[in-house]
Order: sequence, then structure tokens, then C-alpha cells
Amino acid sequence: MRILKDTSATCCRAPIRISMAASASPGAQWISASPPLRPQRRVSTASSMTRVNAGPRSSSLDRIIYTRSRKILPGTRSRGKSVGTSGRRCAHRSIVKSMMQRGRSRILHAAALGTVWAACQNVALAQLAPERLYNGVNRSIPVRVDLPETIGEEGGTVEIALLTPVDHAEVARAHAAAGRVDLASLFPVLWTRTEPTLLYAQLIVDGVKVGPGLALQPMLTPRQVVDETLRSEIIKAYDARDRARILAMLDPLSRERMRAGGLLSFAPYQRGEPVYSGLRVYTDRHIVFETSHGEFEIALRPDHAPNTCFNMIHLAEGGFFTDIAVHRIVPASESGHPFVFQFGDPAGRGVGGPGYSIAAEPSRLAHDFGVVSMARGREPDSGGSQVFVCLSRDGTSFLDGQYTSFAQTVRGLETLLAIEAEPVTGAHVDSPIEAPIVRRARTIPAPPRGDGPDPVRRPQPTSDER
Repeated sequence: MRILKDTSATCCRAPIRISMAASASPGAQWISASPPLRPQRRVSTASSMTRVNAGPRSSSLDRIIYTRSRKILPGTRSRGKSVGTSGRRCAHRSIVKSMMQRGRSRILHAAALGTVWAACQNVALAQLAPERLYNGVNRSIPVRVDLPETIGEEGGTVEIALLTPVDHAEVARAHAAAGRVDLASLFPVLWTRTEPTLLYAQLIVDGVKVGPGLALQPMLTPRQVVDETLRSEIIKAYDARDRARILAMLDPLSRERMRAGGLLSFAPYQRGEPVYSGLRVYTDRHIVFETSHGEFEIALRPDHAPNTCFNMIHLAEGGFFTDIAVHRIVPASESGHPFVFQFGDPAGRGVGGPGYSIAAEPSRLAHDFGVVSMARGREPDSGGSQVFVCLSRDGTSFLDGQYTSFAQTVRGLETLLAIEAEPVTGAHVDSPIEAPIVRRARTIPAPPRGDGPDPVRRPQPTSDER
């Protein structure tokens, strides 16, 4: 699949459970490691008062320290000659005492950091989890409110808010408690809206948004693609015997055809409204692509292309993007601006896919730097797994409304630029000499709504580069 000049095809985290071992906090790292080695303590009950001793041979650690101390401290065996035992014991006890003191200070330091860390995680581990993916209209929408026990014991305020996807404006808010709740009962507006649009259910604890939101995607009758404008333009070119224009109109991504419109024109809904069948409810996720040039992370935009986003989650979690080549890199379009790079074909030739196709969607997400969009063939409803990543607004703005854009890159600017910089060759000057590899894709829980990173921006060229 290609974007330009190729008439055969066109291109175009479950909750986060932070591991102590994976944390960047020094205290967390210490907690995750084994506790400081200390000699086993020998308890003597010879008198009424318990006496604790740490003898030189009271544990395996003692024997290790004892053996090592013989080589470096006075009073040890040297050159086959035995030195006094008192010197060895004195040196050994000094080492043990020093290690125990350092161990106690580390334990106290780790305990303090661990207490702070645990307090923060009590809130961070709270989350919403759907019980069903599909929820029919006018039925219950069961979800679970998972809260650490400490929040319940301390009596924190627990709420769920409905938020809009772009400006995160609050549509409604209701009190909740740990356990099973019904969103339909909390928010009757979900079934009474006359124009259902995607919303997010966000858990709020003591006024703070925690955990990923739940995407509440309306299941609506899809709009059909029509090409009436394009058909009219082709007829006009045929009547005028304008062969060059006819060929240009038949090229799926020629600028001539773009100007004619109609490539992704959608028929209006019958009787002015779609059929509202219910809600698809799932945990909001980001997708991370691990490549040979580094990682880049995308935030999905189901408010623009809900079915395309869900299809990408399905492919990423199913392992589809494993060892897949970036088979096409177009560092500059006809206008001279950075264009796109493309991947998603296991065969690496730009013609393969997942074995099925999905319908195009009327996305209004502008093709800007870092935006991810669906590639497809001649037919609008022929996308599946191939995607392209935009490399500049100037180079890809003419794709707006013609391809289904569905995500924005929020991390990995250097990775995008490194892939763009790969040298290319081939008849269309878009085949990388050494193709970058997408090693795998994984999904991670998205940040709370409104707290995530902004989309990456292309660096402005310096005066020398201009």
C-alpha cells in the first residue's frame, strides 16, 4: 500500500501495577532487593536476662567475613603462620559492627521511602474496570470500582465523572463505593442522549483523578462511503476527452483526485439519525511500538475513529506487530516537505494485512506530525493493519478527510526522526535500504483523562538548516 504514485495500492495496562523493582526510586530499589546481610544472632539464656551475641562463627555470613578478614587485617593467618585468635576476633567484630550499622541506616532510610511510596500507591492502584465489553442499549453497564483497603478505612471520597474526550469537560458526576456499580443507574444520560457521542468514565478519589478512564463508545450504524463527486468529475473528463485528467482521477491519491473530493465522502444517516445499539466499554490504553530505532507511544483517538482504534488494540494485544518491517519511508513529498513512513505488512511489501478489512471512518483528526492513519488500497473500506505516521503538517495536510486518522504520537520524537532519516532507494524512492523493524507492540493503561502528555511536535529548523 502506498500514498503516492502507486496505482496498485495506496498507503497511505489492566491497571498499572508499579513494581518496586522497576521503580526509579532508590528507596524502592532497596526494598525490592534482599534485606541487608546481617549475622545471625545467637541468644544465650544462661541468666535471667537474655543476652544477644554475634560470635565470629555464628552464621554463614560470619564465616565469609571471617575468612575474608584473615587476608586483610592484622591478627590473621599470613604466609602459613597462625596469628593470635584475639586479633582475628577483634577485627571480625569490627567488620560485623560496621556492616550492621550501615544495614540499620539503610533499612531506616528504605522504610521511610517505602512508607511514602506505599501511601502514594494506595491512590494510584485505585481504578475502574468494566465487567462487559458490549452493553446493549437501556441495559445495565456493570463496572467494578477497585480501591485499596486503606482508602475505605480512611473514608476517602470516591466519585465517578463523565468527561468529554477533547477538553475533558465534566458532563456529570456521581458518588460511588468500592465494588460493583452500574453506570447506567449512576448516569441515566447515557441512554437518554439524543446525539450519543464518545465519553470517558473517570474515577476520582478525594478530588484527584486516578487510573485510566473507561472509554464509552456508542455503537452506531456506520455511515457508508459514496463517490458521487468523483463519479461526476470522471464523467466530465471523459466527455472532454481529457485522458490525462481521467488517469489522474483514477490514481487513488493524486492531488487532482484530492481536489475533486469524493474519495471519502460519507452518506448522511437515514432520517437524520443513526441507530444507537448500546456502548462498547473498555479501559483506555496507549500503544507502544518497540522498533530497532527506539520506542514511540501513541494515544488513541476513538472520538474520531472508534472502530479503527479498537482494531489497533486488538492487533497490538494479539501480537500482530511482531518483527514487521517499516517497508516504506517517504522523507519528502512532491512539495518537498517531510511526508510519511509506513508499516503493518508482515510480508514487508506493502500489500499484506491481517486477513480482513475494516470500514473507513469519517475522522476529523488533522494529519499533522506524529499523527497515525490507516493505509488502504483502492477501495476506501480496504484498511486492515497497515498504518502510516505523518512527518509534517505541510507534507500531509492534503490527506485530511481522505484517510482514517486515529492516533497521535505522545512519546518518541527521536524515534520518528531516526526512522525518517533512513536512506531510501527503489523505483519510487521510498524503499529503505535497511528497513527499520517494529519488534513488537504492546498496550499500556492510559493516564487519567486530561493528565497525559501532549502530542509530540516536529522541531523547528534552525537558520542554518533553512
